[in-house]
Amino acid sequence: MPITNPPQPPGRKSGGTPAKRTPSPGPSKTKKETRTENALGILEMATAVAIFTQNYADAGALQEHSANLASAIAGIAEDKEKVADILDKADVGPYAELVGAAIPFLIQLAVNHNRLDINKMSGIQGVMEPAVLASKVQAEMDRKKTEILRAAKEAREEAEAAAQELANMQAPQQELRRVG
Repeated sequence: MPITNPPQPPGRKSGGTPAKRTPSPGPSKTKKETRTENALGILEMATAVAIFTQNYADAGALQEHSANLASAIAGIAEDKEKVADILDKADVGPYAELVGAAIPFLIQLAVNHNRLDINKMSGIQGVMEPAVLASKVQAEMDRKKTEILRAAKEAREEAEAAAQELANMQAPQQELRRVG
């Protein structure tokens, strides 16, 4: 099973990047909805830890079942004050997003420096062979160099054309001075 991002609560996009939050015209969230979102955030962080520690079966299990678990935990919080207190204080949303964004970056660095095997990490979004990543960067640098050289060539050609035009305009005036 390829490792993908866990289900996202409202207000988040997959890939660990925050979605643009726009105020909804409808009613605000209920306590259960907020608690479900907070429980899901905790489970997302657990999933990220499982991925980072290469416990892929655990990560897969968390991904498969986190939405139902979060809902069940929020349901328990309706009757159990201790659980409710934990969930009410556990707004980990921004932190889960940070961890989700940092994990692929950190894994890529570890792969780049032979600390992790790329073959075990290839299912993680954005993680690639160091040589491929280096080639992408080199290609981008070459494109930029080409743009700069093209702009320099165009500037030279424009300068030469302007100099020729100026010379053509000055030639008749110099001819008039010699005659006059």
